[in-house]
Amino acid sequence: MVAHFSRDTFDAGEKNMKSKTVQIDPKLYAVSEPNQQVQKKKANLSRLSFWFGLAEWGLISAFFYFVYVWRISTEFEIASPWLRLDLPRFGEYALFYTVFMLINFFLILHYRLYSVQQATSFFDEYTKSVKAALYAVLISVGISFFLKIIVYSRLVILIVVLGNLLISFTVRLIRRLVISQLYQRGHLLRRALLVGEGTLTENLLKEIQSGKQMGISVVGVVMDSDEDSLSGLPVLPKTSDLRQTIINEEIDEIIITSLDDRPYIEYLFQKLRKYDVDFKVIPDMFNIISSPIELGHITTMPYFSLVRTPMKGINLVWKRFFDIILSVIIVLLLSPLFLVTAIAIKLDSKGELIYRQQRVGKNGQLFHMYKFRSMVQEAEKLLASLEDANEADGPVFKIKNDPRLTKVGKFIRKYSIDELPQLFNVIKGDMSLVGPRPPLPVEVEQYGDREWRRMEVVPGITGMWQVSGRSNLRFQQWVDLDLYYIENWSILLDLKIMLRTIPAVLKGEGAY
Repeated sequence: MVAHFSRDTFDAGEKNMKSKTVQIDPKLYAVSEPNQQVQKKKANLSRLSFWFGLAEWGLISAFFYFVYVWRISTEFEIASPWLRLDLPRFGEYALFYTVFMLINFFLILHYRLYSVQQATSFFDEYTKSVKAALYAVLISVGISFFLKIIVYSRLVILIVVLGNLLISFTVRLIRRLVISQLYQRGHLLRRALLVGEGTLTENLLKEIQSGKQMGISVVGVVMDSDEDSLSGLPVLPKTSDLRQTIINEEIDEIIITSLDDRPYIEYLFQKLRKYDVDFKVIPDMFNIISSPIELGHITTMPYFSLVRTPMKGINLVWKRFFDIILSVIIVLLLSPLFLVTAIAIKLDSKGELIYRQQRVGKNGQLFHMYKFRSMVQEAEKLLASLEDANEADGPVFKIKNDPRLTKVGKFIRKYSIDELPQLFNVIKGDMSLVGPRPPLPVEVEQYGDREWRRMEVVPGITGMWQVSGRSNLRFQQWVDLDLYYIENWSILLDLKIMLRTIPAVLKGEGAY
């Protein structure tokens, strides 16, 4: 049962949400809970992709080993060569295998060929798989010649490549058949809402309903109509509370067709963006979207997919890889500073060494952020008496000369030493080295839809505004810089921010 409210009711409710309060708003959890459900579904899809990928790579590895043993045992006339590590040229072939598999793996990730939700044909998928294998073998051979390793048999390389293509073809075909059967039985389906009206909407709906192998299950159509249903699906008026529909129906994506009411579509983008729901827009609508877009197809119809951030797929793998490696290195290098800071805090004032504070992370997920304690005990209880002295605008609280700070606390705050324990948050996966700073739940309660976009990515220790004025900036400037980072992310941008963080921290300007 879908609840219906007027648009005025939405806006009035949002004004109440933005009112100042010290309680954690239940609506924060109302966003976090459906996002968690979507993440669980995505996790199940990822597990399915993992097992098919593991089967493919396991078979390719076994085939490579079989061909190698066959070649070596024939060339050197070795009896019973199986499962022996002392065979001739084992190290050279192992190196070739490792380089080939790694390059092939990253190319397949780049082409998103492990995704269960394939929008392309099997021919297009397999063509990309062939390109990945050929590129991988060419690069591996090139590296081998550069290292002056010329002991490889051309016959072995040829057989391995052909075997790789045959195994990949077989596994991917079986995967397609299995997934198609799961879709036919109603499993792994992406639940979608159509927003639009007219012939285009009706034709798209018919194609989706007739093509169950696509994995899309339309649960309703949002349009202004006197009819209660369209092709057997419920019709929801534009005044429907789609936020409640997303929660109740566990919606995964919203497909917007050619609709003339552009202000309403902009309204939907603002209101629903905080939910972990994919937006897909039929062409001729892209000029109302400020975010980056990707092209795709639903059967024969093209669409523009709203890209929250380039931080996904292989890019996200690389970012996470660098986060872990660099965090571990920094912790090891700064371990003496950790020790000195811990001793100074204990000698300076009573209280715990590490302060654990609840923060809001990606998609509204709550986690505990770690900091070296820089304030006196019961500092949170003193906050209410200091609210009138707040020097920051927006839903944040900052005072240059905060009376709650200890002597050591003032120093470690100025040079951001108190943030160092967050490296362990990065290693755990709660945070990243670079990203928007994680807000407090009480701050998020006052967020509008635009501010919510800061939580589309994993929060970070440092970010755009930390190297562009730090606490001296207004809140909306923080948001502008964070949104620029989210929409224009790259590894090079992360590196640039980290390098600019070093002088910003050493100067100690704008930190309080």
